[in-house]
Amino acid sequence: MRILWVTPFNTRSAIGTYSLEVCEELTGRGHDVQIMRAESGTEAHWPSIPTSIPILGPDALVPADIDLVVINYGNHAPYHAGTLRIAAEWPAIAIFHDAEMRHFEWGMQDRHHTRMPCLMGEDGLQNAALLESDLVDPGSRPILAALAAMASGAIVHGPHYQPTVAAACPGPVEVLPLCFPDIGTIQAEYERTPARRVVIFGIISPYKQPDRLLRAVSDLQAEFGNIEVHLAGAIEEHYRSELTDLAVKLGVAKPVFHGYLSDQDLSAVLAQADAICCLRHPVTEGGSASLITAMYQGRPLIVSNIASYSMVPDNLVHKISYGEEVSDLMVALREIFLNPAHSVKMALQAREWAKVTYSSATYVDRLEIFIAQVIDILPVLQSLRQLASHAICPDGRVMSTALFTIAQAAEDLFKPRQC
Repeated sequence: MRILWVTPFNTRSAIGTYSLEVCEELTGRGHDVQIMRAESGTEAHWPSIPTSIPILGPDALVPADIDLVVINYGNHAPYHAGTLRIAAEWPAIAIFHDAEMRHFEWGMQDRHHTRMPCLMGEDGLQNAALLESDLVDPGSRPILAALAAMASGAIVHGPHYQPTVAAACPGPVEVLPLCFPDIGTIQAEYERTPARRVVIFGIISPYKQPDRLLRAVSDLQAEFGNIEVHLAGAIEEHYRSELTDLAVKLGVAKPVFHGYLSDQDLSAVLAQADAICCLRHPVTEGGSASLITAMYQGRPLIVSNIASYSMVPDNLVHKISYGEEVSDLMVALREIFLNPAHSVKMALQAREWAKVTYSSATYVDRLEIFIAQVIDILPVLQSLRQLASHAICPDGRVMSTALFTIAQAAEDLFKPRQC
């Protein structure tokens, strides 16, 4: 099959890293894959990830012989600005890497003076909003739904935004665990200190709850002595100051700020951790590359029991509440500190599970099944797009009555086939 894969593909993009894994697996299975970069402005000229797969620029035409287009969406307009042009032209498979898309909308308006399309009816979205499992912020729901409505099918990387996407997408919607490569485990030798080490990594923001960790450490200090909090990743200066001030107020050691680290240096920091925390509040992403990276390290891991984190078996990680509660985080840390051998055994089992679950082979196994479902309905969706393109008044306004008639006729004609 000839597939055009639309994605950011610069060396700084995690979605680009994911795309490389998937596209090389597809190519290895005999598919003819081309990658089209989706960045705009300066980002479009950043170096591409090295690959032998053909790479098209963000302004290139869709090749005439393509069978299927796949578009990767994320919440950063400079990386994904080229997606809307392709989505308007092709009923593509949409892969949503974020449940929150307002920064994408704002960026498109600010940088490209482009407004997002809106759905004409949102009854289905209101029903999705009533489901406890749907965590999409009401302000982001119309944006996510509009993108889903232009797709022929959609993939999400967690259950927490599937209802919103499914309510708008005309084709199938599947929850697939994200795949992401192993950055490697460094068994670094280092001078062991009596202090225990807990690590949070990635872009350090309030969403990752380092303040929650500092409060838990404060409550455990009398029992375990000094506990080091290591924050490995970029952080804004004002937030760094806030966390330092909080540590002083709580009477605990100031966090160790590592800043941005290479994969090798990050692996070394994670390998030295007594515990790694992958906490989120609120959840804005789809799947979590941080979760996968942490599991590959084979170190005891604490996660919020929500979204893609909840999909990990309970016996492999320490799960705590989704919220601001400190006591359950404290209990999880205490369990790890008091039973290190058991916690490491759990972590090593988690690593083996992650190597299979988050591999490109497992992902593409399911992706190929999904593609077959979409290909089956693609001619219908292409025909409906052709019909809808004529439901325009001479002054350019949409003929709402005509569009609803087309939609109703299509549902009556094709829905029985899907039952």
